[in-house]
Amino acid sequence: MLPEEVMEEEDAMQVEDVMDGEVSDDDVEEERFAPNNKELMGLSFTAKYEKQLEELNKAKTEKERVLDELRKVVTTREQELNKIVQDISSTLHTIEEQTQKEQAMWKEAGNKFKRFLPKGTRIVFQFISHTYIVVRSILLAGGQNTYFTKMFSGRLPIEKEGDNRYLFNREGCAFKYVLRFLQNLPIFVEDMTPAERLQLVDDANHFEMPGLLKLIDEVFARVQVGTKLFLVNKSDAIRNLGKGARLTKMLQDEATVYPIEFEGDYRNFEKYVLKRIQFGRIECINGESLSEAERASVFKEEVIYGMGLMSMPALFDVHNSILLGENNNIVSKVAGGNGAWDCNSLSTRPLPFGGRFKFRVTYLTRVTGHIMVGIAPATFNKEGATMHSQSGWYYYFSNGNLYSGPPTAYNNQAHFGHALNVREWVDIVVDRAEKSISVIANGETKEAPAYSNVFQDEDDLRICIMIHNHNEMVEVGDVVIL
Repeated sequence: MLPEEVMEEEDAMQVEDVMDGEVSDDDVEEERFAPNNKELMGLSFTAKYEKQLEELNKAKTEKERVLDELRKVVTTREQELNKIVQDISSTLHTIEEQTQKEQAMWKEAGNKFKRFLPKGTRIVFQFISHTYIVVRSILLAGGQNTYFTKMFSGRLPIEKEGDNRYLFNREGCAFKYVLRFLQNLPIFVEDMTPAERLQLVDDANHFEMPGLLKLIDEVFARVQVGTKLFLVNKSDAIRNLGKGARLTKMLQDEATVYPIEFEGDYRNFEKYVLKRIQFGRIECINGESLSEAERASVFKEEVIYGMGLMSMPALFDVHNSILLGENNNIVSKVAGGNGAWDCNSLSTRPLPFGGRFKFRVTYLTRVTGHIMVGIAPATFNKEGATMHSQSGWYYYFSNGNLYSGPPTAYNNQAHFGHALNVREWVDIVVDRAEKSISVIANGETKEAPAYSNVFQDEDDLRICIMIHNHNEMVEVGDVVIL
């Protein structure tokens, strides 16, 4: 067969294939690149092409829409940033203008000052009882924006007598220290008299000198109690008040802002707190001489200062016991079960809410030695039995060991380990700051407290006596501040 005949035969076969519904290679190639869409099935090549072109145009339109949106966002952000830059530039320009105006003002004030007070001019400061002659250079030592530059530039109205004499209706005993401070000379606050120190504080405030106030506070802290200001020697206060006092804690705290302010009665602070700071002498308010309202006020101040201020007798109420003695401080069991823990006597007054204090219990009459003495909260159930295992913290006369309610829950916890006899005594020492109770038996002590971390600062604590047998008798002494 000739080549031409072969080609004609192949063309005829292809035509037959199309006639029979078979797909040519070109059709396969065309289908391979067509979208996978059922709507395109059965369409002619031209229809398919037009459909694809339509889809591409839609995609192009969507792309342009998205690009337009992005352009709008970018333009908006650019405008916002430009606005911020403009605002910042405007603010900086305003600040610069204000700074230039202030500099010009200060320069003019300085020129006036110099014209009014040429170099070396002597100025007289006349106080009520002191007169000082000062040269200009000393007054300018503190800088431009001081009380004195404002005074001489006319911004502060000061009474004058002549050109260079200024009158101050105030004491001038400490003004010499103000001048020393302006000259960066040493100032020994501890060597001043109390009147000079107080006047120096007043001068530092009046003449607007915070640096001088800070220098004073380093040695003598300003303490404002009610309407009166006190200057407290910091080292003496820390040593004599003890670490539990609130003032001690504040003086040791670098973040404390002065003056320290208390809401108490400044007369009590002056008589009982300040004297303890100055002399280390413990002088207490006689609580027995006060009314109930006055005692309540003192108790409030003990909380404020974190220390005891009042000494007073330990008075008891009656429950299955008899109270003897004019001070109602002798406890003896005469009723209830003879041989039962049902005699509970609680002091009628709260113990101090701050500091360290003690009270002494003396054994007057011994039968079996079954007596518990200690501290209980005011909520203690006086009607209960065997309360030494339910509430409070106690020392047992019979064997010198410890009993308490939860959470310590001591049950015959070893302590001194020996009985107390007639005329012997026990001191119960309470430290509010450490939240501890210690026991001293006839002078015998232990290094560690009997109880630690057993109450809170605000707890109302009372002396508690429990007696097991009839005719046992103890005497409770006054509450003494330590």
